[in-house]
This record gives sequence, structure tokens and C-alpha cells, in this order.
Amino acid sequence: MAAVTRTDAGGPAYARICRALEGLLGACRTGRRSRQDVSVHEVLLPMSYAWVQGGQCASPGRRDVLDILMDGLRAGA
Repeated sequence: MAAVTRTDAGGPAYARICRALEGLLGACRTGRRSRQDVSVHEVLLPMSYAWVQGGQCASPGRRDVLDILMDGLRAGA
């Protein structure tokens, strides 16, 4: 996740993260556990925010962002 939050986000680590996340999202779509229309890049932005904030402090705001993200990804959201 650190690669997503840096300016070198187009590098090999970023590509690996995108492939891994696409695999997870694909499995969730197939199992109808997540929205069918969400893209990797739509998920990475709030995840990178939560990653940076979580690394700097253990604030309740970090949990709120992750809760919103997960709720928004669920099927039927």
C-alpha cells in the first residue's frame, strides 16, 4: 500500500498491488459479495488515505474511512 501513496505509483509494486486487488475484487464480484461496477482505482484512493492516516496515528477517523469503504463495496450498496 505504501507504493500507492507515493509519487512513483506507476512502478512495479503498484502494478502488483493492482493485480492482487483486481483478483480480490473479481472473486467478490463472482460470489456476488461486492458491487459489480467498482474498479481497482476507485478502491485504491480511499485505501491509500486510510493507510497513510493509520501509519501516522491510531485515530478513530481511520476506522471510519475503512467502514465507509467496505460498506460502499458490498453488493446492494
